Amino acid sequence: MIRILHCADLHLDSPFSSLDAMQSEERRHAQRELFRALICHAKNRRIDLLLIAGDLFDSGFTSSSTVKFVGDMLGTLDCPVVISPGNHDPYIEGGLYTTTFPENVYIFSSEKLSSFYFSKINVCVHGYAFTSERHEENPLTLGVSIDPTKINILCAHTELDVPLSHYAPITSNQLAASGFDYAALGHVHNPKEPVTLGKTRVRYSGCLEGRSFDELDFGGAVEVVVDGNTVTDDWIRFAKQRYMIETLDISGTEKDSDVIDRIRQRIAVNNYRDDTALRVILSGNLTPDYTPNLVFIKDEIEGIYRLDLKDETSPLLDFAELERDMSIRGEYYRELVAKMRTGDEQERRLAAEALRIGLCALSGKPIIF
Repeated sequence: MIRILHCADLHLDSPFSSLDAMQSEERRHAQRELFRALICHAKNRRIDLLLIAGDLFDSGFTSSSTVKFVGDMLGTLDCPVVISPGNHDPYIEGGLYTTTFPENVYIFSSEKLSSFYFSKINVCVHGYAFTSERHEENPLTLGVSIDPTKINILCAHTELDVPLSHYAPITSNQLAASGFDYAALGHVHNPKEPVTLGKTRVRYSGCLEGRSFDELDFGGAVEVVVDGNTVTDDWIRFAKQRYMIETLDISGTEKDSDVIDRIRQRIAVNNYRDDTALRVILSGNLTPDYTPNLVFIKDEIEGIYRLDLKDETSPLLDFAELERDMSIRGEYYRELVAKMRTGDEQERRLAAEALRIGLCALSGKPIIF
């Protein structure tokens, strides 16, 4: 029985540019601590092989102290480590991976498919490296040479079933015909459920921890057990924090306190705590004379790590009356409603806001920005 730990997309030393300097440094430190936790897990579980399927580092400008930290951590393992450099941390001369790593670390250095064989565990790991920010060719085009007496693993940073991808595109049909026992994939941060193609178990591990609102929920890694012809895999959470998005219909509210109550209810229902950065998208129809004060509402919400608010509400109007209105008010409405119906998302939002403000002004009501 062979036990494998599969991770990808750690993006160590990410800039976290949306945060202030102190928060950014805190998050970078937290990333390193997550990596330390990953190594501790590998030791405690007596992992036989660690696979890192690309984007271990966020960029070629990763600090030398972080590279040394990674090397020191990997060197404490009693098992081999295989790294398949990705589009964020490609293998280039004089780059991150040409520095000295411990003897137990094996790094792919060519865009061509190659392999490392570990006789002690009878595992052959196949893979390749990005050598620039793009890898246009399909690395499996020339086929795969498989020795069925060995356990065969693919460790790859790739985009699956996207033929025109710039990120080492491969196909499900190729994996089904490959003969791999397990395909440890990286690049997709919010992975779908694993699948079995032919005899190959195929899985993206996802990122170890999300860094923004396009990387949702808790991140983690995959522990794989190969026992004879049987492959099982379990996802393990490592992330301490997460990003989540909620769309909240606030139709009918007329004051900020009502919106605050609804946000608090949603937070309570979903048990969001100080480990959650939450984006709430406000939707629905509001009377033209009410606009949520996002700054005030945000300041009143406590108990979570961070709250981000987006107002995508629309004014509640008597459209039939406005269509018939021959005054400047009706003409103003007809001009803007055309943009609300045909424009892109930003144009529709601007048109809706202009309609709200203009109708308030024409009605002599106070304008709230």
